[in-house]
Amino acid sequence: MQLYYGTTSLLIPQIRRTGLRPGAASREIWLSRSAAVAQSRARQLCRSRGGRPVVAVCELDLHRLRERWGEAAVCCRGPMVALRGAIEPADVVEIRPVADPLQEQAEGAPVLTAGEVFQLLDSPSPRVRLMGVLMLATQDSAQAFDWLCTRLRDADPRVRLALAMALRRRGREARDVLLGMDRDPDPFVRQAVHDGLQAAVASPA
Repeated sequence: MQLYYGTTSLLIPQIRRTGLRPGAASREIWLSRSAAVAQSRARQLCRSRGGRPVVAVCELDLHRLRERWGEAAVCCRGPMVALRGAIEPADVVEIRPVADPLQEQAEGAPVLTAGEVFQLLDSPSPRVRLMGVLMLATQDSAQAFDWLCTRLRDADPRVRLALAMALRRRGREARDVLLGMDRDPDPFVRQAVHDGLQAAVASPA
């Protein structure tokens, strides 16, 4: 599987020598299935550390890593993958410079960074998770869609209602996801899903 790690050009020599190592505080390496999320992380890191934003492309077999490190060492959540182990230099197959951020925003890259999205959507507070869904609802990118789908089974009906309304705005692309929510226990969520499915049918292909 190809995964992406946003970083600064100042760290590339170290990555080529030793690969990627978990941070001392988190003891995890956070990568993404989405190149755009990694690009956002790279830009944020460069603002504090300097250098130019780059993305390290890693080729990893997550099944083998689970066998080697244990199930708990590989955690997948939406487009994000957290690893509690080292990535060897040979697994970093490419270093890509990040394109001009103004061009990326014009093409629909996410405004939120990976860390900001994770903090919001993984919060124990339903209000914070709701805020995360509402912020992502304004973004049309594929990675924002991925993040929204991580809250499909949220315990709070207000979060699921906001999610259904956010998916409704996406038209046909969200039809299959909405179909999976049509038996939600909350009547307001079911109504929002029904409205979303009607909008998906009516939207142009």
